[in-house]
Amino acid sequence: MTENDSSGPPICIVIPFENQTDVAASFLKSLAACREELQKLRCELILVDSSNEADSDSLVNEFLGRVPYVHLHNEESHGFSHAANLGLKQTVDRHADVILLHPDSLVSPGAFHEMQRVAYLDSMIGFVSPRSNAAGISSFPPQEEFQKTLPDAARSIFKELSNYLPELQYVPAASATCVFIKLEVLREFGLFDESYETSDDATNDLVMRANQCGYRAALANHAFVYHSGPGAPSLNEDEYGQRVASRYQEYKNHLNDYFRSANRQAEVLLAGLLKDERGRYEIVFDFSSFGTYHNGTFEAAKQILVHALSWEGTFQIYVLVDDEPARYHGLDRIPRIVLVPSNTTKVFAIAFRFGQPFDHEAIIRMSRLAACNVYSMLDPIAWDCLYLHRQELDELWRAVFSFADAVIYLSDFVAKQFHLRLRSRPGMKELVAYPSLDPCDYGMAPDELSSAANYLLVVGNAFAHKNLRPTVEILSREFPREKIVALGLEEGTLRNVIGYKSGHLSDDLLHDLFFKARAVIFPSFYEGFGIPIVRGLAYQKPVLARSTQINRDLFQRLGRPDDLILYDCNDDLISRLRQGWPSWRGPAAAQPDRHDWAASAKQIGEFLSEVVQEVSYTDVLIPRLEHMNLLRRIAKLKKDQSPMHNDVEFLQLQKEVSELRIAVRDKDLQLRGLFSSLSWAVTSPMRKLGGLWLRVFSNKTRKRSS
Repeated sequence: MTENDSSGPPICIVIPFENQTDVAASFLKSLAACREELQKLRCELILVDSSNEADSDSLVNEFLGRVPYVHLHNEESHGFSHAANLGLKQTVDRHADVILLHPDSLVSPGAFHEMQRVAYLDSMIGFVSPRSNAAGISSFPPQEEFQKTLPDAARSIFKELSNYLPELQYVPAASATCVFIKLEVLREFGLFDESYETSDDATNDLVMRANQCGYRAALANHAFVYHSGPGAPSLNEDEYGQRVASRYQEYKNHLNDYFRSANRQAEVLLAGLLKDERGRYEIVFDFSSFGTYHNGTFEAAKQILVHALSWEGTFQIYVLVDDEPARYHGLDRIPRIVLVPSNTTKVFAIAFRFGQPFDHEAIIRMSRLAACNVYSMLDPIAWDCLYLHRQELDELWRAVFSFADAVIYLSDFVAKQFHLRLRSRPGMKELVAYPSLDPCDYGMAPDELSSAANYLLVVGNAFAHKNLRPTVEILSREFPREKIVALGLEEGTLRNVIGYKSGHLSDDLLHDLFFKARAVIFPSFYEGFGIPIVRGLAYQKPVLARSTQINRDLFQRLGRPDDLILYDCNDDLISRLRQGWPSWRGPAAAQPDRHDWAASAKQIGEFLSEVVQEVSYTDVLIPRLEHMNLLRRIAKLKKDQSPMHNDVEFLQLQKEVSELRIAVRDKDLQLRGLFSSLSWAVTSPMRKLGGLWLRVFSNKTRKRSS
């Protein structure tokens, strides 16, 4: 059925006015705005009220004019189901489909046509409900705060968010506030059971009757009917729908599954895309990894946050961080940002994490915070250095590159390294945004060189790739009379070496260490960006750094400064120092396009404002949430260390993993390892079943590959 095709059955709109004639005027006025649509769809109104209700004929004539209608009178009120059945009988006699509509509703133009169109997209759709502000399973957005929204605001919210949704969605139940029912359903399965007290119970009893023969309920995601009456109770509340559940064992389970599903979670997150009263998106910086210590990641993240205050015309900024790290890093003193705890239930437009994840909780947290997830991937060092490489790191980072909306890299070198190691989702947005390259951002340049400069400052930490200890030992051995300060060396066992544990130095001590140094040595083999290099130049200290690809890149971007000396290996370093200690020669020529923290933040802000406008519900958000739900289930099973209850649970998990393989289009997710670890959580018979399934699956895989 096309948009201009009205060759389907005519439609009877059944409206039970059970003690609700007080809302008739506003209700019929909304129908009047749909008059042309009603005529085109060959609609006939069937009004049902009890004999003691006020006559609404004059109102129908006043608002709807030539739209045909029938007015049925009950001798007395017998409840919703009885009143609705009077209209449904008329519908069957007229060989028409039906739209059952509560009179405490306000219909938006186009809703009836869209419901009919969706109904005939699939021959096995028997019931279609539109979206609403407050109609149980049809409510969108589903948060309770939107249920009391006034009509114009509710329509505006729906218009802004509904474009993200697919045209239809299969659901286990319908909303009686407004529901389209095909004629064939009424003919085959009868009318409402009048023993039910509520309209939703009566409607969903019919839904379940028809569903036993394959008919489905669906939501027309681009149709909207406002509900001005009391909000329908949440369908997953224990006390709701008990009689329906007692008749149909599958009813409650499928409802609960739906309310835990990725689709429902996604609808909650879409509300975060609504702009605030100033027309701004709400963005949350995920600083949950911040601890009460310092490192380069925290420093860069804080600088981006501080300079992101320039985004305030586009974004309201929130920061997810615990109280103690917030105070330690002074985040609580930054103006115009809002701090939120790690367990916040608020949803945002964007969740932005400065730094790659190292545990499942990190990506699960990001997925529940916002519809748009953006990661700044700093470097793949933990992936390349196998002593740092935990078993789940592949899975975590593949999840980022499969399900993130965007990834930001600190340098061209980092982007290249990740591209060589991990395959990105087609269409994923990417940006290279260098941290500040302006030495003025990394320390106050002294008015004159320190007369107390009397040691070599070697910068690193305890990780092997930093090469701190071997470099310090060589320097100590070759220059035993020289004083050496090692930033990142936890203990000093060499006579001419003083070590300072990294991460816990005050700003004043860090300043003094650089200010009083004769030269700075940065021996690391592998970095995503070399902050110590730029900081050393900021303090007007010659910097000797290993000639790595990223350091050669920085050398060019910093204007080829004479005071940045790149050496090839430790022997080369010692040879250069034997020729004489380097002295400060002076800054490089000023660069007209100097890239500072403000420029970096501006670049990231403009990128994020583009990414948030391209959120994909179907291709990104739903697959991401399905993946996270699976991770949560697996984590729970591992934590419980209890056997699965039955083979149905095992096979269901098995099915979800199989679907996940298809969703991410990547055979390297190593989910066989997950199954291996889970198999020991089941009883002996279940282990045998799991082993059998893996053998069958492996055989099929080999046959397909051959």
